[in-house]
Amino acid sequence: MGLVPGIVHPYIGRRIGSAAVRRLALGGPSLDAWTAERLGLVDEVTDSPDAALDRLSAAIGRLGPDAVARYRALSAELPAGWASRATDAFHAAWTGPEAQTRMARWRDGLAPWLDDPWTS
Repeated sequence: MGLVPGIVHPYIGRRIGSAAVRRLALGGPSLDAWTAERLGLVDEVTDSPDAALDRLSAAIGRLGPDAVARYRALSAELPAGWASRATDAFHAAWTGPEAQTRMARWRDGLAPWLDDPWTS
């Protein structure tokens, strides 16, 4: 679409690795659920999401709330200024002519790119 995926990059990068997130961001193929699971983008592919959620809820329910809160705060730290710089880069791309043209093509039912190397 001509946009900058910088806002989600550090979060996804922590999950699947910086090289993998760069490859996906710079033109990687669309992913099915099993590939997303293999890469670590999703935890589980299931036909029984309620059962999977029940198992996860039970496991989390055994944890100490204070320790969980402290861990979440610690693991959420990003490099200083990342979110601001990523937001600025996204906005610059969003308002630029390239993204506007691509989004207009997509809105009109066309591919936002002229060719798709993943389906050729």
